[in-house]
Amino acid sequence: LGFSQDSGLNVTFQVSQRNLFGSGRGIDLNISRSDTTRAYGFSISEPYFDDAGLGLQYGLSSTTTRLSDDDDSSYDSDQRRASLALVLPLSEYESLRVESAWERQTLYLYDGYYPPSWIDYINALGDNRID
Repeated sequence: LGFSQDSGLNVTFQVSQRNLFGSGRGIDLNISRSDTTRAYGFSISEPYFDDAGLGLQYGLSSTTTRLSDDDDSSYDSDQRRASLALVLPLSEYESLRVESAWERQTLYLYDGYYPPSWIDYINALGDNRID
């Protein structure tokens, strides 16, 4: 729980559990909300995915930012992300991680805050957004 002059009241709920039910699995869940931003995400870790010792981690997240009412930076954005990672333990404290992720971020720009050439380009696309 917090307060910021720019984003108002901030509320965050986060749960992180390692060794879920004694299985070694991990789970992370977070939910965050303020006047300008809403973020949701979760991830799951499976440290014993196969007999060779590989671990698997995957997660999803979503963030929505609304600053169109802000006098300093008028834009909105939506961000979505999905990830998948293989983890190879090298020692008790080290591991090698290979991750692949899909991410999409959309920016919505508004007149009066950006150079006219940017707005002209967006208008030529037929929308006020950039993917």
